[in-house]
Amino acid sequence: MSLSCQARNCPHHWPRDGSDPSTPEAWLSTWSGLSSNADFLRCAPGVTIPTLFIELTGDQAAFPAYLRQMIDALGAEDLSTATVRSLHFGGPITHAEPTGNELAATEIINGLSKRHELTPPAWPSFHGGRRSGAA
Repeated sequence: MSLSCQARNCPHHWPRDGSDPSTPEAWLSTWSGLSSNADFLRCAPGVTIPTLFIELTGDQAAFPAYLRQMIDALGAEDLSTATVRSLHFGGPITHAEPTGNELAATEIINGLSKRHELTPPAWPSFHGGRRSGAA
């Protein structure tokens, strides 16, 4: 993908009202009023620390082919990926499901616990949003 594309059906030309699809570059560019050097695929090879890349499966702004390019561009030798059921910004796909943020937190905790001894949090539990032992 290129930020200079001319196709009108390209995501770069969609409105940026906070609810429409956006690439990482377009999103990061919103933080710079004049210019931005945001370019995930250009910068990702410099990410060489252990990396966990989490895909939200129902995110309308994250296209699978582009996510694969992002993963492939990362420079980390220690690279893990995970997918969680979630909408854009980590919302639950259905009302009864945990949020994507909760599911992603579980993936992060699992990834860290493989590398480090962790002290379990007292609360909140990322398994249903209830305190441990609560009815």
